[in-house]
Amino acid sequence: MKHIHFKEIDSTNSYLKKHYQELDHMTVVSADYQTKGRGQGNHVWYGDKDSLMFSILLKEGINDIDIKEMPFLAAGWLKDALSEYCEDITIKNPNDLMIHGKKVAGILAESIIMGNEVLAVIIGFGINVNQKKFPPELEGNAISLFLALGKYGEKNHLISKIVDKIILQSKAFNS
Repeated sequence: MKHIHFKEIDSTNSYLKKHYQELDHMTVVSADYQTKGRGQGNHVWYGDKDSLMFSILLKEGINDIDIKEMPFLAAGWLKDALSEYCEDITIKNPNDLMIHGKKVAGILAESIIMGNEVLAVIIGFGINVNQKKFPPELEGNAISLFLALGKYGEKNHLISKIVDKIILQSKAFNS
């Protein structure tokens, strides 16, 4: 797995969309800050240095799955990975993860299609990891792993855990 990290980028999903042809299956792109981070339906994703923002490129075995199911699959993978840290995580379909009724993570799945063939799927993850507070407009609706658990999370370890889950699951739909 190749991991490309940026201090700042417009969007990790956008980067993979632009460069998918030259990148390998399972390439991960992460950033400390996204200037145009987004969620489902063009909602803006608020993220700061305490967030974990990354996307993964899937190019193999993707024609064997229903692309519309990808946000649900990705939410399940993320929940499994984060459940090691917090058991109280629930999925708010199709693409949000919640702790105590507040959003801790969001997923944006996008596909690149030519004709009837799916060339690539890009799954973007935004996870509130170490935030101690949120902007006033998000305060009642957002939570971080730190606020839920009272301890800091290691972002690189989280990426590894999540990507390991995706690799394991993608092998299941490749066979």
